[in-house]
Amino acid sequence: MIPPQAGVIGESRPSLGRYPRMGIVDANDETIAELRHLVAVIDDTIAQLERVRRRADEIEHRRVGGDLYRVIVEAEERPLIVESLSDVLDRLSSAAGRFRRAEATALAAEGWTHERIGQFFGVTRQRIGILLSRERVR
Repeated sequence: MIPPQAGVIGESRPSLGRYPRMGIVDANDETIAELRHLVAVIDDTIAQLERVRRRADEIEHRRVGGDLYRVIVEAEERPLIVESLSDVLDRLSSAAGRFRRAEATALAAEGWTHERIGQFFGVTRQRIGILLSRERVR
């Protein structure tokens, strides 16, 4: 079992035993870069969804208070709630796809077959082949 302090920055983690380790990883590692990008998008998404939630609460409050929808909609600022949600989904999907591609590339470089990567991601080996061929074209 990993002790609770192992997650603290600067604390060393105990060896995970049966798992092979590389040692120090290059800070410019493509997969890490894409993971960091994904985390930044997640953080932005959380902030954007909090704004959307506040707007939804305002709309509900106005409607329950007796305002007509046409009055509420005419006063609503852009982006609309549905526009914000579409943007969030597009950005998350793009960032997740970039991370998945980088992770699949790293796994293939470490010797995993398309079949094994596909099983890991829950897709076919053919889908992994397409994913990795797009990486080479990039």
